[in-house]
Amino acid sequence: MNIRIRKMTVSDLELLYKLLSNSKAMQYLEAPYTKEQVEQFLFRSGLSETPLIYAVEKDNDFIGYVIYHDYDSESVEIG
Repeated sequence: MNIRIRKMTVSDLELLYKLLSNSKAMQYLEAPYTKEQVEQFLFRSGLSETPLIYAVEKDNDFIGYVIYHDYDSESVEIG
């Protein structure tokens, strides 16, 4: 098994939408996203100059994303 974290790309949009629009996957987080919300999330948080989210792959297949950013001057958030 090979897990890899990489920068998001525009081609991740459909797979990210499949995840974030799934009511079962989102049931403990927030309401499922619309396609427009996913697109905004990807461009704002994944394709920004300093990304907040990164794609996660298992054996070269997209399985989700991880949040990684500075939280304050001494720590980072990983989720």
